Amino acid sequence: MFQQDKILFPVVRAPCMHLIYRFLPILVVVFFFTCDHAAAQYVNYFGRNKVQYTNFDWQVMQTEHVDLYYFPEEKDLAEIAAASAERSYRALESQFSLTIHRRIPLILYSTHHYFRETNTVPVLLPESVGAFTEFLKGRVVMPNIGSYHEFDKV
Repeated sequence: MFQQDKILFPVVRAPCMHLIYRFLPILVVVFFFTCDHAAAQYVNYFGRNKVQYTNFDWQVMQTEHVDLYYFPEEKDLAEIAAASAERSYRALESQFSLTIHRRIPLILYSTHHYFRETNTVPVLLPESVGAFTEFLKGRVVMPNIGSYHEFDKV
Protein backbone atom coordinates (compact mmCIF):
# COMPACT_ATOMS: atom_id res chain seq x y z
CA MET A 1 0.00 0.00 0.00
CA PHE A 2 2.89 2.35 0.67
CA GLN A 3 4.17 1.87 -2.88
CA GLN A 4 0.74 2.62 -4.27
CA ASP A 5 0.60 5.98 -2.38
CA LYS A 6 3.93 6.97 -3.92
CA ILE A 7 2.59 6.27 -7.36
CA LEU A 8 -0.66 8.20 -6.78
CA PHE A 9 0.95 11.12 -4.93
CA PRO A 10 4.54 11.47 -6.10
CA VAL A 11 6.75 13.93 -4.26
CA VAL A 12 7.91 16.56 -6.70
CA ARG A 13 10.96 18.58 -5.76
CA ALA A 14 11.87 21.64 -7.71
CA PRO A 15 15.44 21.34 -8.93
CA CYS A 16 16.01 25.10 -8.71
CA MET A 17 14.68 25.65 -5.17
CA HIS A 18 18.18 26.29 -3.82
CA LEU A 19 18.58 29.11 -6.39
CA ILE A 20 15.48 30.86 -5.08
CA TYR A 21 16.82 30.80 -1.53
CA ARG A 22 20.18 32.06 -2.74
CA PHE A 23 18.77 35.03 -4.70
CA LEU A 24 15.86 35.93 -2.39
CA PRO A 25 17.82 38.54 -0.37
CA ILE A 26 18.97 40.19 -3.59
CA LEU A 27 15.41 40.30 -4.91
CA VAL A 28 14.17 41.88 -1.68
CA VAL A 29 16.84 44.60 -1.83
CA VAL A 30 16.04 45.34 -5.48
CA PHE A 31 12.34 45.52 -4.62
CA PHE A 32 12.89 48.12 -1.90
CA PHE A 33 15.11 50.24 -4.13
CA THR A 34 12.53 50.26 -6.91
CA CYS A 35 9.69 51.20 -4.54
CA ASP A 36 11.29 54.61 -4.12
CA HIS A 37 10.80 55.30 -7.82
CA ALA A 38 7.11 54.45 -7.58
CA ALA A 39 6.61 57.57 -5.45
CA ALA A 40 8.50 59.77 -7.92
CA GLN A 41 5.24 61.22 -9.18
CA TYR A 42 4.97 63.19 -5.94
CA VAL A 43 7.40 66.07 -5.98
CA ASN A 44 9.65 66.47 -2.97
CA TYR A 45 8.86 69.88 -1.47
CA PHE A 46 11.07 69.50 1.59
CA GLY A 47 13.00 72.67 2.31
CA ARG A 48 10.95 74.89 0.03
CA ASN A 49 8.97 77.84 1.31
CA LYS A 50 5.29 78.17 0.68
CA VAL A 51 5.07 81.67 -0.74
CA GLN A 52 1.96 83.75 -0.19
CA TYR A 53 1.86 86.61 -2.64
CA THR A 54 -1.43 88.10 -1.51
CA ASN A 55 -2.74 89.40 1.80
CA PHE A 56 -6.33 88.22 1.84
CA ASP A 57 -9.12 90.37 3.28
CA TRP A 58 -11.59 87.71 4.40
CA GLN A 59 -15.31 88.22 4.92
CA VAL A 60 -17.56 85.69 6.68
CA MET A 61 -21.04 84.75 5.53
CA GLN A 62 -23.01 82.62 7.97
CA THR A 63 -25.79 80.32 6.88
CA GLU A 64 -27.73 77.85 8.99
CA HIS A 65 -24.94 75.22 9.02
CA VAL A 66 -21.94 76.79 7.25
CA ASP A 67 -19.46 79.59 7.92
CA LEU A 68 -18.31 80.70 4.48
CA TYR A 69 -15.03 82.64 4.20
CA TYR A 70 -14.65 84.60 0.97
CA PHE A 71 -13.09 87.70 -0.63
CA PRO A 72 -15.26 90.86 -0.61
CA GLU A 73 -15.11 91.16 -4.41
CA GLU A 74 -16.56 87.65 -4.72
CA LYS A 75 -19.79 88.27 -2.77
CA ASP A 76 -22.01 87.02 -5.63
CA LEU A 77 -20.02 83.79 -5.87
CA ALA A 78 -20.14 83.44 -2.08
CA GLU A 79 -23.95 83.62 -2.09
CA ILE A 80 -24.10 80.89 -4.74
CA ALA A 81 -21.59 78.80 -2.78
CA ALA A 82 -23.57 79.24 0.45
CA ALA A 83 -26.79 78.08 -1.22
CA SER A 84 -24.96 75.12 -2.77
CA ALA A 85 -23.40 74.18 0.57
CA GLU A 86 -26.77 74.24 2.32
CA ARG A 87 -28.34 72.09 -0.43
CA SER A 88 -25.48 69.61 -0.13
CA TYR A 89 -25.77 69.60 3.66
CA ARG A 90 -29.49 68.77 3.52
CA ALA A 91 -28.96 66.07 0.87
CA LEU A 92 -26.17 64.37 2.84
CA GLU A 93 -28.10 64.72 6.09
CA SER A 94 -31.12 62.90 4.66
CA GLN A 95 -29.04 60.34 2.75
CA PHE A 96 -26.95 59.27 5.75
CA SER A 97 -29.48 60.05 8.53
CA LEU A 98 -26.80 62.13 10.19
CA THR A 99 -26.95 65.42 12.05
CA ILE A 100 -23.81 67.51 12.47
CA HIS A 101 -23.89 69.53 15.67
CA ARG A 102 -21.26 72.12 14.77
CA ARG A 103 -20.83 74.67 12.02
CA ILE A 104 -18.82 73.69 8.95
CA PRO A 105 -16.15 76.20 7.87
CA LEU A 106 -15.95 76.56 4.09
CA ILE A 107 -13.07 78.58 2.66
CA LEU A 108 -13.71 79.80 -0.87
CA TYR A 109 -10.93 81.14 -3.11
CA SER A 110 -11.77 83.15 -6.21
CA THR A 111 -9.07 81.49 -8.37
CA HIS A 112 -6.98 78.33 -8.37
CA HIS A 113 -3.86 80.49 -8.07
CA TYR A 114 -5.05 81.92 -4.74
CA PHE A 115 -6.17 78.43 -3.69
CA ARG A 116 -2.61 77.13 -4.05
CA GLU A 117 -1.41 79.86 -1.66
CA THR A 118 -3.63 78.56 1.15
CA ASN A 119 -2.08 78.17 4.57
CA THR A 120 -4.72 75.76 5.87
CA VAL A 121 -2.31 72.91 5.10
CA PRO A 122 1.47 73.15 5.44
CA VAL A 123 2.29 71.41 2.15
CA LEU A 124 2.38 72.83 -1.37
CA LEU A 125 -0.69 71.80 -3.31
CA PRO A 126 -0.14 70.20 -6.72
CA GLU A 127 -2.07 71.43 -9.75
CA SER A 128 -4.31 68.36 -9.71
CA VAL A 129 -5.96 69.19 -6.37
CA GLY A 130 -9.41 70.66 -7.01
CA ALA A 131 -10.56 70.99 -3.40
CA PHE A 132 -9.96 69.26 -0.10
CA THR A 133 -11.39 68.71 3.35
CA GLU A 134 -9.06 69.19 6.25
CA PHE A 135 -9.54 66.29 8.63
CA LEU A 136 -8.53 67.78 11.98
CA LYS A 137 -10.48 71.05 11.87
CA GLY A 138 -13.17 69.89 9.45
CA ARG A 139 -12.62 72.78 7.04
CA VAL A 140 -13.62 72.51 3.40
CA VAL A 141 -11.27 74.47 1.12
CA MET A 142 -12.10 75.03 -2.53
CA PRO A 143 -11.43 77.39 -5.43
CA ASN A 144 -13.86 78.82 -7.95
CA ILE A 145 -13.43 76.58 -10.98
CA GLY A 146 -15.57 78.68 -13.32
CA SER A 147 -18.47 76.26 -13.75
CA TYR A 148 -21.50 76.27 -11.46
CA HIS A 149 -22.28 72.68 -12.44
CA GLU A 150 -18.80 71.50 -11.42
CA PHE A 151 -18.96 73.77 -8.37
CA ASP A 152 -22.00 71.86 -7.06
CA LYS A 153 -20.18 68.54 -7.46
CA VAL A 154 -17.35 69.63 -5.18
